[in-house]
Amino acid sequence: KCRVCGGDLKTRSDDQDEAAINKRHGIYYDSTEGTLASAYYFKDLAEKGASMKYITLDGAPSVKDVTAELVSKLN
Repeated sequence: KCRVCGGDLKTRSDDQDEAAINKRHGIYYDSTEGTLASAYYFKDLAEKGASMKYITLDGAPSVKDVTAELVSKLN
C-alpha cells in the first residue's frame, strides 16, 4: 500500500531498494520542487486563463483506456 494515499502499488523489478523508493517518493511529493509542485504550478496557470489546457486523468485503468480518455479530452 502507498504510504501517502493507501492505494495499491504495482511493483517493478527495481522496487526492492528501500532507499531508492524513499528518494522517488521524496521527489514526487516535494512541495516546492517535486513533480506535484510542477503540476500544481501549471494547473494554477491554466485556471488563471493562460493559453494552456490542464488535464486530470486516472492512471489506474489500462494504457489503452487512459490514452482514449486523454485523446477525448484533448479534442
